[in-house]
Amino acid sequence: MSFNQGSSQPIQPLSIGNVVTAGLRLYGVHLKSYLKLAFIAYAWILVPVYGWARCGATLALISRLAYSELVEQPETPSEAGRFLRARLWQFLVMGLLMFLLIIGITIGVIILLFILALITGVILGIFIPGGAANDAFNPVVALVSFTLVLVYIGLIFSVFLLVQARFILVEVPLAIESSTDGASTIKRSWNLTRGNLWRIVAIIIVTSLLTFPLQVPLSVLNIIIQISLQPLARVNSNYRLLAAIVNIVLTLISIALVVPLWQTIKAVLYCDLRSRREGFGLKLRDRNI
Repeated sequence: MSFNQGSSQPIQPLSIGNVVTAGLRLYGVHLKSYLKLAFIAYAWILVPVYGWARCGATLALISRLAYSELVEQPETPSEAGRFLRARLWQFLVMGLLMFLLIIGITIGVIILLFILALITGVILGIFIPGGAANDAFNPVVALVSFTLVLVYIGLIFSVFLLVQARFILVEVPLAIESSTDGASTIKRSWNLTRGNLWRIVAIIIVTSLLTFPLQVPLSVLNIIIQISLQPLARVNSNYRLLAAIVNIVLTLISIALVVPLWQTIKAVLYCDLRSRREGFGLKLRDRNI
């Protein structure tokens, strides 16, 4: 099946497995070049402001290159890079707006949890004899409190997972569509993901499970090094600095190893959502990527 413009048949979405598999294949075929771009991106992150913009643009470049493969109009990194460098500061604007948006959502969640905690305290005080404060070891209080903690954790996790799903494509339109800017690309992601929330959430969960094993070895190595340097850091501040540098470097390497997969999956998802909403021709389902 292909995405044919003008077809009278409704275009069915790619399955979760198809999206992830296509992303994995793209990553595997272009492993060397995509990893190189990822490491370059996270090297730029150490440079304030300008480097942050370059980091965002370079990561988005991976999605643009993957997209160009999907639509059978492949570009070289230098060709695609010229387009992205021309709108470099728009990536910084996008990043700042997303940062403010996440801060606002976080504050809203904290306020909501505070209100729920107050309500919970009032309910416990009414229905549990003696009140929660005087019955700290009351098994009913303990059970209710533990259950509510799990509910609150689940609520926090769900909110941020849903937010991630709605804004997962935020940098992709900016890297591909000439009509978008740092602000409109956020709205573009919101519109493209509308009606596909739970499918995207499932894609995020599956991809996270796939990338987790890739990050475990470096995380374990980082922990071992930090523990080894801790006694030396107590007597010499230079070792404390070394421990911090090692932590930063290994963390960035760990992220750089998996972020190209996320960017290729975003490109596949963008193609899928855009083709079904806007009907542009895209042959993806029968291609052996």
